[in-house]
Amino acid sequence: MNAPVIGALQPEPAVIPTRFPAHLKTRAKLHTAEDYLAAARSVLPVLKANAAKARQIRRPADESLEAVVSAGLIGILRPRRYGGPGLELSDMIDVADILADGCPGTAWDYGVWELHNWLVGTLPEEGQQEVFGDDDNLVICCGVFNPAFAHARRVEGGYMLKGRWPYGSGSTHANWACSVALVESEEPGGAPEARMFVYPNTDFEVLDTWHVTGLSATGTHDIFIREEVFVPERRSLSGADVYNGTAQGALLHDEATFRLPVLPGAHLFGAATSAGVTRAAIEEFRKLTAKRVRVSGIKQYEAAAPLARIARAIIDAEAAILLLRKTVRDIEAAVRDGTPLTLEQRAKVRMVSGYVPDLCRQAVNSLIGASGVGVLAEGHPLMALLLDVTGMANHASTDYDLGPENYGRVLMGLEPSNPKI
Repeated sequence: MNAPVIGALQPEPAVIPTRFPAHLKTRAKLHTAEDYLAAARSVLPVLKANAAKARQIRRPADESLEAVVSAGLIGILRPRRYGGPGLELSDMIDVADILADGCPGTAWDYGVWELHNWLVGTLPEEGQQEVFGDDDNLVICCGVFNPAFAHARRVEGGYMLKGRWPYGSGSTHANWACSVALVESEEPGGAPEARMFVYPNTDFEVLDTWHVTGLSATGTHDIFIREEVFVPERRSLSGADVYNGTAQGALLHDEATFRLPVLPGAHLFGAATSAGVTRAAIEEFRKLTAKRVRVSGIKQYEAAAPLARIARAIIDAEAAILLLRKTVRDIEAAVRDGTPLTLEQRAKVRMVSGYVPDLCRQAVNSLIGASGVGVLAEGHPLMALLLDVTGMANHASTDYDLGPENYGRVLMGLEPSNPKI
């Protein structure tokens, strides 16, 4: 099979039927951050048992998704007003970090679904009510913000939307999607307006386009609206309000997360699972090293180099998640106090969101360097984890090269080199 170029628009890809778990009616009701952390730990055996399968089928395994849903983990960023726990982005990041120990792809999608629950919580009140409904309404929302292949036009009461969005992580199990499209200007020669739209899975198809080696279990296929669909005004927001964190719907909630600008939150989410992947790689390296014997007859675990590598990897993983937690909690505190994020704070977020997964990728790569050629076997778990963390580090939101110079320029009073922060 010829692997397509990632993100390229391919002719006639197959349509993937939705796998939204509508049959799951009984779910645990969680309230505190500690409840969610305990629930995340409880589903790790299921995620670990199905991680290899998820990579093979290129989406989260149904068994893993059902465990996550049944444990009550979906909806950590659902507003308290609509039955959610009233928790913050930092709490979701802690849960995704734990889940990544079990299945990086499922953990990544969990973050995607919750990130878009957060965005639904900024819609006008009528739109939030329509999507969230009552306390028992399960919302798994995916989304893509690249409007390159999408457009919309204004009509009475809303918009007509059509397009195709590559990189729809979590789309195979979603019952809602959240995307950005350019709206044609009603003024001759006027510039189009970027707007966010939220629409149900009956309005879109999932196209089978995700054939990759890293983060293969995320089901990051294209989202496609083949013919125009109507999106009412209540399920749409201006791109400016999303970008600046000024959507009026966010004021309905006490949680600081809903008043965060979208990019800092999205950047930090992108780094959320890399430390968990590193911990999983450390465990695989431990098992491998315990039974490896070099040609010289020396046991691997008695050699200085691999011992130093595993020690460094453990410290790097701990440092990475601690830095990430501090960064997200600092900006949540600023928003909670009613203080707009400064350019310096935004630039730091962009720096940290790239630094953390890059540090984790280096840590896992170092372990690979002391693992012998056996890890090159197809499907080897340690190599699979390196490919996953590389995918996390290569994401547009976590590209390390876009952070350091930008942050340094802002610190020195210069214009940022990367305005998308």
